[in-house]
Order: sequence, then C-alpha cells, then structure tokens
Amino acid sequence: MEAIKEKKEIITLGYQAPKNYRVNSGFGRIEIRDMHYCASHNFWFNQEEQERLLYFGQPCIYTDKRYIKGRWNFYRKGSMGWWRRNGISLKKAFRLLKKTRNIPVGTIVDISHNCYGTYKTGKHYGLGYKYKVSKENRFDPNYEVNLPSYFDNFNTDQKAKELTDLLRANGFIVSVTSKNPNFISSLISTAASYKGHNVEIDEEEGETALAYGHGLKIGYSSNKDTLFGYSSGVDAVLYDRLGEFDKWSRCPGIKKDVPNEEIVRLLIEYSKETHE
Repeated sequence: MEAIKEKKEIITLGYQAPKNYRVNSGFGRIEIRDMHYCASHNFWFNQEEQERLLYFGQPCIYTDKRYIKGRWNFYRKGSMGWWRRNGISLKKAFRLLKKTRNIPVGTIVDISHNCYGTYKTGKHYGLGYKYKVSKENRFDPNYEVNLPSYFDNFNTDQKAKELTDLLRANGFIVSVTSKNPNFISSLISTAASYKGHNVEIDEEEGETALAYGHGLKIGYSSNKDTLFGYSSGVDAVLYDRLGEFDKWSRCPGIKKDVPNEEIVRLLIEYSKETHE
C-alpha cells in the first residue's frame, strides 16, 4: 500500500520526481532567455535591441507609455506567469504560447514546473518542459516617445533647464522628473514587493534627468542634489556608453559648472570616439 501511495504522489510529465518528492500538479510560468515580455500587448521583445534604440534616442518600448512591460523581466530572461493555486496543464501552456506574439522560430522556451519536497526533505526545485517554437505569431509595434517626462523640464535649476533644451536640440531625448528616488532604497522596495511586502522608497532632494542619444546614457540632477542617492552626481553630469553602464558611481562625469555648450560638445565628442 505504501508503494502505491508513493507512486500516486509522483506525477510523471517527462521528468521523474525523486523519492520523497511531490510534483506540483500544474505548470506556473513560461520563461525565455534573452527576451523580455510585454504584458499589456502579449508579445516578447529583445531587450538588447530596444536598449540600443533607447541609447540612440529612438522611439522604443521604454519611451512609449502604451506598452506595459511584464513584472518578471530580469536581466537576460523574462517570464509570463499565471497565478492559480494548482497551475495549468501542459496543453494549456502550449495554447498560451501559440497565442503569444513575437517569439522567433527556433526559440527554446522553458515551461516551469515545481517539484516540492515532502515532510522528509523540506526542499523544492524546478522541473519543467522545453518547447521549441516552430511558427512565429508576428506583431510589429509602432513605438513613440510619448511619456510625459520626455516633455518636462527643470523648475528649480535654470542651468539644468537650459542644458536639457540644448541636449534636445542636439539629438538627445531627455526625461525629467521632480522625483529623485534613492537607488538602493528602490531596489529594496522592488524586492520586497515580489514577496508581498510594501517598503516605501526614500526620496532625495531635487529634480533629475535621464538623457539618451548618440549611444550614451546621461544623468544629472538639479543644483547640488545627489543623483538617485549617488554623491558623484552632486557636482557632475554623469554619462556612460551603450553596453558599459554599470552604476552611476562608476560613470565618468563633466563638472556642472562647465558651460552647457561645452558639456554637450564633450558628450558628442566622446560618443564619436566611442563609435568610430
């Protein structure tokens, strides 16, 4: 009888659960490496391609308020999930995949499936299926730069306001906000939200701007304020190039007291040296 009971606990769907483990009764998530998911319009996109468009000041998913990205997009992998108590069947997962748009032919998709330990183990690990896409469901978004922040400007710092205007006149797109969230605090708040907790983000003083164009990412704050909590942004306009940005404290900078025309000239000159 004990052997029969243990056999019933094991749901064999391509992978055999080890002894004293119970396989979850349904599938809970679709994951694809090197792609991210747009939840509002049910399609996948290559985040590196979109980031390149952004760094060159072009319309992309990051500048268009109509496209709401999936919550589970991390680095080089994205997920789309459904949160039912027992998950869904493998056939249902296949049907969802076929309705999802812009997954290139040949892409290997992970359909996750958890294996939970019984009272004897107390552990769990992931099992799942790998699905190879054989037909692409095409969707071609027409991106715009329409987020309100890309049309705002500084209210408390005239020099920063004039720098913003000058950058926009020289091919950069600039997003200006009246908020200056502490970066470390933002990370903690985001991590807590995934665990169902609410942690408020610490706000620094001042306004901030993020500019993109000519293959660069540029950040600067109003007056003598930090940039997202980084003290290196108090006295400098910080910048870095596509593929090399890590964090603001490691970025090169141009002193804020340098004339705006010279700041823009140095940025464009740096960009030309980078992409020659």
